[in-house]
Amino acid sequence: MSEAAEFDRLHGIGTKEEHSIFTDRDPATSIKGCGFKDRSTALQTLLLIEQPGSRYKQYWTVRAMLERAKRHPVVVAAASLAATGASEQESTSSSSAKDMLEAIRVFEEWLKTRDKEVDNGNHKVDGAPMVEYRVTPGLETNCSSKRLSNSTEMAQRSRFASCKILNRRGGTAEQERLHGPEMQRQLRQDQAEGKRAVRSGAAGGMSQASGPSPWFSLPGPAFSSMFGGPGIHGYGRLHECGGAAVGGGCRTAEPITKLRVSVRATQDPPQGQSAQREARRLASAHWLEDLQRQVGVLRHRLIEAERSRNPDILRDPGGISALGLGAKPFDAWGSFELEYDVLSERARFSSWERKRSSSSPANGAQQSVLDFFAKRRKTESVEMLLVSANPQGAADGAADSSQPKGTISEEVVVLSD
Repeated sequence: MSEAAEFDRLHGIGTKEEHSIFTDRDPATSIKGCGFKDRSTALQTLLLIEQPGSRYKQYWTVRAMLERAKRHPVVVAAASLAATGASEQESTSSSSAKDMLEAIRVFEEWLKTRDKEVDNGNHKVDGAPMVEYRVTPGLETNCSSKRLSNSTEMAQRSRFASCKILNRRGGTAEQERLHGPEMQRQLRQDQAEGKRAVRSGAAGGMSQASGPSPWFSLPGPAFSSMFGGPGIHGYGRLHECGGAAVGGGCRTAEPITKLRVSVRATQDPPQGQSAQREARRLASAHWLEDLQRQVGVLRHRLIEAERSRNPDILRDPGGISALGLGAKPFDAWGSFELEYDVLSERARFSSWERKRSSSSPANGAQQSVLDFFAKRRKTESVEMLLVSANPQGAADGAADSSQPKGTISEEVVVLSD
């Protein structure tokens, strides 16, 4: 059975009993940042699904975004107007409708390309593979599906899906079919609860002169509904700290205990005079190029063709802004890192970076995604050295009184035990 036929069958597409289109039955394995708000979000989605561990569900993700977009009230209203004979300008007078229709066009082009000849898991554009990947250790070809998958990532995601704390709201396909709307309402409630907890924790952390912020309660379902599962997200990255290796015969039932969330800065829209328009246009999609490298893609010819067809400035749909945390203190934050203790369902901020002012170097430009993760790796290396120098203190969570609790490194406030 084809992917399209299987998707239609399992979601009741074309029948009076369509279901499970808007629900997410495993929030603890989700990749955040996939969506259909506009062209930028659609292109971000096409890259997020290319990372190891997500390639097995590429079609399902894109198809879900497409079906959701087609059923959005704004798009439905535009289609109704067009059916009455209204002009294209009249039927798409809403900017939201125009933006979503652009996202629909991008997804339909991807699906059309996917239906063409397949060669070693790569779909072709004008005779060349649509996507070229960087070589990654452990990456294997899934011959049955003709797609690339990473056995280690798949095993890790299975662990997260079975975690009774992080995926407490998860359910089976049958539960999703029968109770999809209720599951989606609960997900929204969990997201609202998570945002309240994170805002409260940030407010408490700002009062700290040094050291990490105080621990604050963050229930597992609220954490997962906000940050999803392990991997690269639109907002940044989530990874497991000190977890047991999976795959290759290693134990996969090891409990998940510590997680780290790295939230990057949202790249601001370029500013300047009309004389700098071309330079601003060329620099407008650094976030897209950075994300492409992060997910392990060398070339994505469909995205290249899309940018050539329409070189308009692409807004950054990800970063800290994508979390929807609102104002204080996040209106002054450029990025942050969050530690999460799964067993106690508590979190704390380990570091944050303030937004750069217009008087800062690089004309106030936000750091790129790659620069952000490079700083995180540097910070983690320093922390490893500190732990090796004082393993007992690190194990006990106690601070070494002979060392300062807070250090400043490249404009990032690094707060370590």
